[in-house]
Amino acid sequence: MSYTFVNNASTTLLEGVPTRTSFTGEYLYVPAGDGTKFIPPTRTADGVDPGTGRPMWQAYPEGNPPNGWNTYVNLTLSTSSAYEVVKLNSVILGATVSLSGTPTVVDILEVYRDGLEGTWQAWAAGASIEARLTAAQLNSLPFSNTVKGLGTALGDNAVAVHPSSAAFGYGARAEGESSTAVSWGARAQGPFALALGGYVPVAHGVSIGADARVSRADTLGICALPTIQRDNWWMGYGAKYYSAIEPVICLNFADFGSTPVWQSSTTYTDGDVVKATAGGDMQFVLWHGLYNANALPNTMTSAPAEPTWPTAVGGDVAAEANEDHWWIAQNPTTGVIEPLPAGTVLYITEVGFFCFKYANVTAAPFISVGSSASPTAVINNQQLTGITGVNQRAKLTPTANVGITGDLQIRVDTKAAGANSQFFGRPYVRGFVVSSQG
Repeated sequence: MSYTFVNNASTTLLEGVPTRTSFTGEYLYVPAGDGTKFIPPTRTADGVDPGTGRPMWQAYPEGNPPNGWNTYVNLTLSTSSAYEVVKLNSVILGATVSLSGTPTVVDILEVYRDGLEGTWQAWAAGASIEARLTAAQLNSLPFSNTVKGLGTALGDNAVAVHPSSAAFGYGARAEGESSTAVSWGARAQGPFALALGGYVPVAHGVSIGADARVSRADTLGICALPTIQRDNWWMGYGAKYYSAIEPVICLNFADFGSTPVWQSSTTYTDGDVVKATAGGDMQFVLWHGLYNANALPNTMTSAPAEPTWPTAVGGDVAAEANEDHWWIAQNPTTGVIEPLPAGTVLYITEVGFFCFKYANVTAAPFISVGSSASPTAVINNQQLTGITGVNQRAKLTPTANVGITGDLQIRVDTKAAGANSQFFGRPYVRGFVVSSQG
């Protein structure tokens, strides 16, 4: 087991923190030198914290445990039995911050306060901060045979409601009779339902969902990339026959119009697209970090001040102070790109656009479709005609029957015309993915 526990480390809070009543990030300032107590001695720095420029050790780096170390910090008042358990995300050493107006060198414990144990409350300077291994944490370990609910549940926050149900993995939930939920956030709601993959609600019985929403009985739903596989040579047959689903590859949200300008203190929904007040072709897609498919819509309020926008495609910037939500940079005029699996060829039979917001358009946009190596291989500067309002679809037929490899690129050659035009939605292609030789 790759988990490392920092236990019995202790320090004190240098500056008070307010009461929290929902999942949120928090910086805890502690005396310089004390931060090292919360880092396993064999760990090396994971990088530099972009906010402070100081070395940073991540308890939960990209990929989550076991790549990091699984540490909980028991935050207690030194004068009472009150406590609040929070999850340690990272340790930053030697940062300079302002305490009561005085620049002070401190260590920072970056934590998530999400109501694991104890009571959300305000903590004053001088409160004790201790790393303690709790019973609840031991129960959350994978393969710890933890039973939550009436069935069998393995993993942190896994729940098996029915006596014959089973849930495996963080947040997995099996509710129906003889149902099984596997992997992060999978949810098996109906009897005999099997849910595989992250945030998969399988709502009806005798159904299987693999990273997909399944809402009918006796249904198989697979949100992967169906591929015509390499021949099974060992079978010795002279001909091979395959039944493959023609996949639809739907790219990220984009605006093929003039794109709305970012506004301060404004409610935005997951997937919304804005551009900087300075203008330009770069646009920024909202990634809602607390997305919940069972509580739509997922919204947030933008910061009072405009962010410092990234200048490179794929760059990101926090959308508000808690850094729970992010703006991700993309530029449709240079191409929206989706990588393709190695060793495959994509043959496109249809190109289109699902339009969710439509306003002030006097002429539809022109697009090209291909790969980053050959941007016009499939479609060269064709107009997305046929859309006159929201929730409509445009469809184009490829002008060349050529397969593409490496990645799929959809590029806007001419934006939708019209003052403050909005042509927002998701571009898509449909076709066959074939495993190539090699």
